[in-house]
This record gives sequence, structure tokens and C-alpha cells, in this order.
Amino acid sequence: MLTATPWIDVTRMPVQDTVLKYVEKSRDEIIGFLQQLIRIPSVTEHEAEVQKFIAERMEQVGIHVDLWEPNLEELRKAPGYVPVKVGYEGRPNLVGVLRGRGGGRSLIFNGHVDVIPPEPRAAWTLDPWAGEIREGKIYGRGASDMKSGLASMIMAAKAIIDSGIKLNGDVMLETVIDEEYSGNGTLACVLRGYRADAAISCEMSDLQIQPAATGSMWFEILVRGRSASMSRIWEAVSAIEKGYRIVRAISDFESMRIADKRHPLYPDTRGSLACFPG
Repeated sequence: MLTATPWIDVTRMPVQDTVLKYVEKSRDEIIGFLQQLIRIPSVTEHEAEVQKFIAERMEQVGIHVDLWEPNLEELRKAPGYVPVKVGYEGRPNLVGVLRGRGGGRSLIFNGHVDVIPPEPRAAWTLDPWAGEIREGKIYGRGASDMKSGLASMIMAAKAIIDSGIKLNGDVMLETVIDEEYSGNGTLACVLRGYRADAAISCEMSDLQIQPAATGSMWFEILVRGRSASMSRIWEAVSAIEKGYRIVRAISDFESMRIADKRHPLYPDTRGSLACFPG
């Protein structure tokens, strides 16, 4: 449980020092909060429990909470929407708002609560939902992608509140659903009206500023084959062989496309076919 900490007199030290001292003092609480997040399974499509947990913790420390289910029909009309096969009933988005005094610039921190499935479980040496600490590292599904980022941004806001610091601008904490498959959770925040002067994604970055990201494209190609008896193999049509030709064509097209396209932050802008079911 996150509890309020007695107010600290910030007039005697710089604001940054005040917050950093608070964070160091709260080290065990911050780690414990991350472990709690990991222990709540939140595989994509099953994010409700962890969202309600985070909402309760935000309210405890004085952060205004907006918890809502994205409207699929509204999303479908928006630029940037990625088609999904499952709707958003029972899958709430969450934004916590730390109100400023006014007159300052606003900032959004964004992170996703959904994680990919832990299968195959046999490949794990530890329970993926335990959040166990071994040799100074926390193990569990979503520990780095990205519940540590979520814990960091929420506890940073708590540090500001408990340190008695009054910000001029608003700080918004977005904990979104469905990032692993579509990114529609963040789009739903935009459609709900959450905008700011700047935004920071709290994905892990090795403490490096990463102001650019590669894009993605979603498409489906249906390749039909025809089965036949092994004794009449000449009647068969291999969908795998046809699919391979498509993969090669996409690869050749990419080589032509990136020949004259470069980005200073990306030495290699090649992509990959992330999914190729057969």
C-alpha cells in the first residue's frame, strides 16, 4: 500500500535534491511497488485487474484518476487506428493527472500495462508472476517491458507530492492497454483529449534519450495452396513456396526503398516480417 509521507520543507534545499533524497529514502517502497505490479498478470486482453490496482494507488497519494473503456467505434474512425479482433469491454484505460497551479507547461508520461504471454513456462527458471529478486535483479514477465517504467513514473509523481512541491503545469500519467498488439490504448487517450506540451514514453532505454522510433505497417496476405496425395505430388500447390516468394519480393523492395533513405539515429533502417504463420 502506498502511504503519504510527511511534508518536507523544500525552502532549505534545491527542488531536485529534495526529490532525489526522497527517492533514495523510498527505495524499498518503490521496489515493492514494482513487484506488486509484476505479480498481477496482465497479458494483453486481460488488463483490468492491474489497471484497477494502479488507479487505487494513484488515488491514495492524491492523483486525480480517469478510468474508462475505449470506444472501439470511435477508434475505428481515427487516423492511426490498428484493426483488432477483440474489443475493449472490460479493458479500461487509465490516466492519472497531477494538477499544476497554472501558467506552466504540461507533460505526459506514457506506459503500457499489457505484457506478452509467458509461454513456454518451461523456459523460465523462476515464476514469471513472482517478481522475485535475485542478485540485485527483479525477475518476472513485464519487469522491463514495461512495469518498471510504470512504477518509475507513478512513484516519481508520488515523490513530488510527498515532497510538498507545487508544479505550475499539469503532469499526466497514462497507463494504457493493448500496446503489444496495436497501440490503440494511447490513441484512445488522444481521442479523450489528453494533450500536453511534451510527452515521454517510459519504455526502457538504457538511460539514453531516444527521440525517434521506427514505424510499422500492418497487412495481411492470403496465400492459397492445394493439397494432394504424395503419390500425385505434381497436383499439389505449396502455399509455403508461394509465401517465400512474397517474402523475397518484400525484402527486395525494402532494399530499393532504403537505398537513399537514412536517419542519423538509425545506422540500419531495415525492418522484418514479425509474423509469418503458415
